[in-house]
Amino acid sequence: MKTLIVIAGGECSRMGNFLKDEFKKIPKHLLPLPILKMTLVESVVYNGLLHFDQVIIEANYQNGIYFESIFDGNKKVVVEIDDVHSGPLGPVARRIITQETVYACAGDMYCEFSWDEFEKFHNKHDRPVSILVAKSIAVPKGARFIIGNERELSWERVAYTNIHDLINIGAYIIDRNQGVLDIFDSLNKLNKIIKHKEDEFFDLVIKKKLAYAYDPKIIGFNINVPLSYIGLFNYIKNKK
Repeated sequence: MKTLIVIAGGECSRMGNFLKDEFKKIPKHLLPLPILKMTLVESVVYNGLLHFDQVIIEANYQNGIYFESIFDGNKKVVVEIDDVHSGPLGPVARRIITQETVYACAGDMYCEFSWDEFEKFHNKHDRPVSILVAKSIAVPKGARFIIGNERELSWERVAYTNIHDLINIGAYIIDRNQGVLDIFDSLNKLNKIIKHKEDEFFDLVIKKKLAYAYDPKIIGFNINVPLSYIGLFNYIKNKK
C-alpha cells in the first residue's frame, strides 16, 4: 500500500493574528478555498488520493478533531495524532527508519502538480531526496532555491522573495539512505524541542549533495504568511 503523509500540526506562529482576526482561530489548514468548495487540507488530500492508496494526516490533537470530522467516512484517509511535535519533518524522520521511501507534504500548501510526474522525476535521478519547488508570489523573510546547469541544488535566505524565485512548496520524496539517516540522527541530537525543521534539513541535504529539486513549471503556494493565502485566493479566483 502506497501512503502519503500529510503534515498538518504546527503552531501557525506567522499566521496567528490573521487567523484570529479573520477566521476565529481555525487551523490554517482549514482556510477556505470557496471557488473550489473545499479547504486547503482537502485540496492536498484529494490530490494525493489520485496517486496514493492511503493518506495519513499527522496532526496535533486540536487540529485532529477538525480533520476527523471533515474526512469522516473516507476509509482512505486516516488521522493520526502527533504527540511528539518535533517539527515539520518529524513524521518523516520517524518513518524513514523502517520505510524504503517516504512520501510527504505539508497540509498548508497548494500546487496543482502531479504526484505521478513527481515520482517519475525522483526515480530518474540517483539522489535520495526530491523537493518540490515552484514560483510563487513575493513574500517577506523567505528562501529561494537555485538549480544549476548540472541540476546542482543550492538555496539562500532572502529578505524578500520575488515572483521569479523557486521556493519550497512543501512536498518531498525521501528514500531510506545512510546519508539521510545520518542527517535525521544529527537533527535528533540537537538541543532544542523543535528538531526537524525544513531549514536545517535543507542545509544538510544540499551540503551533502543528497537532493534534487523538482520544478513542475507551475505556480505554487506555501501558506505560511497571510500574504500567501491572499495571493492563493486571488490566483484561484482569477483562474476560474
